[in-house]
Amino acid sequence: MNNIAAKRRWVQFSLRGMLAGMTILSLALGLVVNRVAKQRRAVAAIVQTGGTVFYDWNETAPRAVSTVGNPAGPAWLRKLLGDDYFQRPVWISYFGNAKNEGWVQAVGDLPSTKYLLLARGDITDEIFARLAPLPNLQELQLEGAAVTDQGFKHIGKFPRLRWLNASGTEVSDLGLSTLAALNLEELSLRDTGVSDAAAPVLATMKHLQKLDLRRSAVTEAGAERLRRALPNCKVTR
Repeated sequence: MNNIAAKRRWVQFSLRGMLAGMTILSLALGLVVNRVAKQRRAVAAIVQTGGTVFYDWNETAPRAVSTVGNPAGPAWLRKLLGDDYFQRPVWISYFGNAKNEGWVQAVGDLPSTKYLLLARGDITDEIFARLAPLPNLQELQLEGAAVTDQGFKHIGKFPRLRWLNASGTEVSDLGLSTLAALNLEELSLRDTGVSDAAAPVLATMKHLQKLDLRRSAVTEAGAERLRRALPNCKVTR
């Protein structure tokens, strides 16, 4: 009798375990399906507004992509399910103004993004503030954007940022203070109003390897002070 009761308990336990496992699997599959659907919508919105997207399998080296190759995974399964189950967007670029601002929300729906190239004049403080945090972003190009010190207050949304091109933006000495918390390796302030007054902040950025100050208000004397403060950094003026 005890053996029968024990077997029943074992069967009940096994059924509960199986149901729990199926529930967990269903939830996990649901999350994947939702992630893929969200990714597809975001990529479509970016392409429709004039942007370009590359995926993790396109990345051949840091900051370099190629159209040669395919996503990971068996070809037959990719054909059955779609490539989005086997790839994540890492590169988004816009050259020239977007057709509308629908891309802003779309970019925020792609947290795998590592490179965001916005070489456009219609990027304002308001748009920059609306960008969602991108925890994996390593490179940000803002050349020619109408972003001021107010916009740069939101730079902390990108904690892993390594390369920043702020050439031709409206950033000033004051706005650079927000960059000090980042471990930037390359920073371009070409064609900005940044002056020698920014030297104390720039001198604290010990991870810098390249600093472009061409056609800024930094004097040669100021650039020389930065070279001494940052011996491992190539300072160009």
